[in-house]
Amino acid sequence: MKIELRNYQKDIVEKAISSTESTLIQIPTGGGKTLMAKEIASVLISQYHKQVLFVAPKIILMEQTAKVFASLTHKSCMV
Repeated sequence: MKIELRNYQKDIVEKAISSTESTLIQIPTGGGKTLMAKEIASVLISQYHKQVLFVAPKIILMEQTAKVFASLTHKSCMV
């Protein structure tokens, strides 16, 4: 099941990808941070051949993230 990003999320993703500096995205709970991170990771890996590291402070958050990132198909993706 593919979830379509909302317009504000698409805008954030585009700005993060096009940025030449370190980027911090801060959004309230339920704002779609993990979905945006997945989209950013997908683009950076597939189009720019970059490596991506996703860090979370709790195991449960990493488990949730792994479920969202599971649809990434790049051979070097590990969750």
